[in-house]
Amino acid sequence: IELTQLKANTPKQMMGYFIKTKNGKTIVIDGGNEGDFENLEKYILENGGNVDYWFLTHYHSDHTGALSNIIRNTDIKINNIVYSFCDREKVLNYENSRISQYDNIVDALSSDRISKNLVIPKKGQIFNIDGVKIKIISVYENDITTNLGNNTSMVFKMYVNSKSLLFLGDTGVESSEKLLKEDSNYLKSDYVQMAHHGQNGATFELYKKISPKYCLWPTP
Repeated sequence: IELTQLKANTPKQMMGYFIKTKNGKTIVIDGGNEGDFENLEKYILENGGNVDYWFLTHYHSDHTGALSNIIRNTDIKINNIVYSFCDREKVLNYENSRISQYDNIVDALSSDRISKNLVIPKKGQIFNIDGVKIKIISVYENDITTNLGNNTSMVFKMYVNSKSLLFLGDTGVESSEKLLKEDSNYLKSDYVQMAHHGQNGATFELYKKISPKYCLWPTP
């Protein structure tokens, strides 16, 4: 694959990856803030103008804002959007300051042109995309309420030939402990995406278990 870690186009931190497979399939992970939309749109248009799979780790706007703009303001075709958000009531109760961010992406996903292409994955589900295997390691199970948005991050592992890449989103302390307890057999990886932009995210114990050779560090 050809993997691009997208740059921040605003003063805010963000996370976005654009992936092109050997036969030209395209995969996007998150995508960044609303202000990162034009840069991401350029990558998509230069590579055929459609996205085969779009994976969202969680609802925060520095991960979903660009997608919201692409849905509302372009004709880019997205064949599958894979995500697993918590209920709106959880956000109201435990992260009320982010409710507008939650509503923004959920409203965009309800668009008629995209609503039939939504995929709510189950833990352990595998997606095979042009020789790339993506396994869902963890989805939110309405259990953690501390640091809610970050700890709802969907964690998944990408297998490419003999290499593996683990995407953590904004995994926090509590979800780190849960991963170590329930999913330790799937954590060791060649590459890891640093949780929460490389600061105040996953625990050192989790990274020790992952034991990566390389880190993808999405930080300004």
